Amino acid sequence: MNKLKDKFNKIKIIIVGSGIIGKSNAFELSKYGFDITIIDQDEMQNSSNAALGILMGKIYQKRKGRSWILRQKSSELWPKWINILQRYNPKLIIEKPLFKLTSDLEKFKKLTTFVNNYPNDDLEIVEANSYILNPINKIFKGNKLQGIISHQDGRINPKILLETLNIALKTKNIKTINNQVIQIEKKIQKWNLKLKSGEILTSEIVILCNSLDSLKLINPELHKIKLKPVLGQAIEIFHEDKNINFLSYQNF
Repeated sequence: MNKLKDKFNKIKIIIVGSGIIGKSNAFELSKYGFDITIIDQDEMQNSSNAALGILMGKIYQKRKGRSWILRQKSSELWPKWINILQRYNPKLIIEKPLFKLTSDLEKFKKLTTFVNNYPNDDLEIVEANSYILNPINKIFKGNKLQGIISHQDGRINPKILLETLNIALKTKNIKTINNQVIQIEKKIQKWNLKLKSGEILTSEIVILCNSLDSLKLINPELHKIKLKPVLGQAIEIFHEDKNINFLSYQNF
């Protein structure tokens, strides 16, 4: 293992993007002794800060295909990762349960059927008059919300996760550069990354963790690489009452 680590020590890896994915990659790869550098022009503006952090597995109605396989794997791995990261920050937890609500009667019937079809998945039907929904109904007045609860799924606060990864990375020999990568080209067996400042960095491996912006950095036809960003979804809720703390409610 030491010989392998010594070999990896000589290999430089540059990670573009310091969101959850970028930092998680850095943390995992640091175990093997790679020379790792993270580059991001402004980590407070990356998409991780807009993420909801929802872990939707059992409550997901589509039970086949690539998306379902990925959700199953995610549900298996996240508790293990949380357990590892809690050594650095015990505040990092999976907030359970997860709600899926609707004001549409037909959709509610489908959710009810879904729960009945999977009796062993720790799912629960929530009627419109349930006391559990009282805090939510106070906000969404006039809507008779009802739905289901998954006691296995939940939410990871993305900001706490980023803070935890920052703490963990400080214990590793990982460099960070506050700059913007504007172009990536391959020269012989190495990659050249041109920064906005004009500086050029060289590494054997480049990991792109900057979603849509990755398509602007490299010519896929020239390097025979097919790039396709993977996107998530986020929603913001506004309410006139400034005293309402949405994070104090259950996940839905």
